[in-house]
Amino acid sequence: MHSDNISTSAGALSPLLPKDSSSRTVLEPGSITWEEFVRDLIPRAESLSAQHLDEETYVAQIVEQIQQVDLLTIPPWNELPKHHLWEVTEFWLAEGTGLPPHDHRYYNGILFVLKGRVHIRSYDLLGPERMPPPGRRVCIHETGNRVLTMGACSTLTTARDNIHAVYGGPGGCRLLDLFTWLGPYPKSVYVEVDAHPIEPGTAMYWASFLG
Repeated sequence: MHSDNISTSAGALSPLLPKDSSSRTVLEPGSITWEEFVRDLIPRAESLSAQHLDEETYVAQIVEQIQQVDLLTIPPWNELPKHHLWEVTEFWLAEGTGLPPHDHRYYNGILFVLKGRVHIRSYDLLGPERMPPPGRRVCIHETGNRVLTMGACSTLTTARDNIHAVYGGPGGCRLLDLFTWLGPYPKSVYVEVDAHPIEPGTAMYWASFLG
């Protein structure tokens, strides 16, 4: 992972894991194992990298499969696999803690809620410039403001919902985060979002990239 990427690696996030982090709540019996999920993920990521598969189709396929995984077959956070095209991390967020707004440059992401509830606010960057420099004031459109529960997924691509903020909901949450790299230097940049919309009753906000 690039050093500027604020999506911290699983090892660095390990202190956030509670003492019972090895325990998992079971959803319905899964129809596939984690090993089967990873086996299918590899050719899909390769197809995406080769531009034989578009991002929206890719993330939709991953969501469909990951929601079928038997949670008891997912390895502990420090044994989750890494690949040159993707990385999976697990982390825990206490209620009200998390990651402030940030973008995702040259990679897409899928958040899967293993336990608890997570609050996610998503935004689209308006205008043709996709990677504004630090200090540039831009207009963004809020595309979602939801609390997700166990078994739900949140997705983003390089073109859609690319900016988001992630915080632990009531009681905190445990998440899997799957990143797929689409460029040589994938990274994220924090974004400062105004507290109030540009016009009352709208979903448009002024924001600045912090570098």
